[in-house]
Amino acid sequence: DYESEGNCVVLMGVASKVVGMCVCTDTLKPEAADVIQQLQAMGLSVGMLTGDNRKAAEYVAVQLGIPLENVFAEVLPDQKSDFISQIQHEEARGSRTRLRLSTHRHYRPVSEGKTLVVAMVGDGINDAPALAHADVGIALGAGTEVAMDCAQVVLTRSDLSDILAMLRLARATFFRIRLNFLWAFGYNLISIPIATGCLFPWSRFQLPPLAAGISMMCSSLFVLMCSLSLKLWKK
Repeated sequence: DYESEGNCVVLMGVASKVVGMCVCTDTLKPEAADVIQQLQAMGLSVGMLTGDNRKAAEYVAVQLGIPLENVFAEVLPDQKSDFISQIQHEEARGSRTRLRLSTHRHYRPVSEGKTLVVAMVGDGINDAPALAHADVGIALGAGTEVAMDCAQVVLTRSDLSDILAMLRLARATFFRIRLNFLWAFGYNLISIPIATGCLFPWSRFQLPPLAAGISMMCSSLFVLMCSLSLKLWKK
């Protein structure tokens, strides 16, 4: 059975009679399985959305380590964005979200209130609506122009491992943002009362204007250096 081995079978016929068969298969990227494993280790739930037949999709999912319940198969191009919307409205359960996916035959209407953030990776024309509908659309540089136009992120090298680099860089950036806010809030919370003379009635200490200006400059320099430290980030 070719389909159970991850192939797509195309029958050729003449005068309503089958005269031939063409077996097509997609080659998996060598880094795909490792990238999916690392995404799952980061606490992300990975699913597959494809128009291929279910047997072929499940075969590929097993090779990549994707749970079979997280596989959408036999999805028409105009249904992909609907499935993205369905996933976005799934109920999050715990820190490691597990998507409740099924085939389109069991499609359920979306509920109110978005609870999940969905990233979609694709490279074809059929993926364009889903890329635009996802919270984060990721297109491969070797894909079609319309897919890259609809995506927010384009992997110019078409290397799936760049998805991991993108996520880690994004997390490092948000960590710097939170650190800057925390530092600025704490620094000003302590420094402003001192600069306004709140301690003077008890300690007779008054911060000179020059020292207050220098301390504010030091605070800005810390935020600047913390942000510039992202240049030291490595993939």
